[in-house]
Amino acid sequence: YNGGIVLDSTLYFYDASKFLIKSVRYTDAFGKDSVIMTYSNENLAKIVIYNSNGTAPQATFDYYTDSSKSWVYQNIGPYNNNGLYLPWLGRSNKNLIKSYSSDFNGNPEPITITYQKNTDGYVTKYIMNFMGTSDNHFLEYKCK
Repeated sequence: YNGGIVLDSTLYFYDASKFLIKSVRYTDAFGKDSVIMTYSNENLAKIVIYNSNGTAPQATFDYYTDSSKSWVYQNIGPYNNNGLYLPWLGRSNKNLIKSYSSDFNGNPEPITITYQKNTDGYVTKYIMNFMGTSDNHFLEYKCK
């Protein structure tokens, strides 16, 4: 809202398993954008964003068979409207993402992800590899 006028609104649609399968965003400036997400084996398999400008960027995903104890690491990768997964938007992926290919950035080369977990099953490090480069992320936990 701006001065009592709605500038942006989004509708969310879910399947029977509580996975977010579609969102439709309305804005005065850009019109209507829709996102369609399909799942396989309780994991996001494909996301397509239908933009009002006629483009339809998309991504497909591959998964490891293991999971993590935190929803944060189950969803490293593009999500609804190429944003971040947030738990109040629906169910999380069942498994850790191994790789994904997208045309969001104009380059379909896959991004691969490797993980290291501690003995309690929490991710302590993950590495994202893309076009010959590596991006290392280290994580620490302070439990109370």
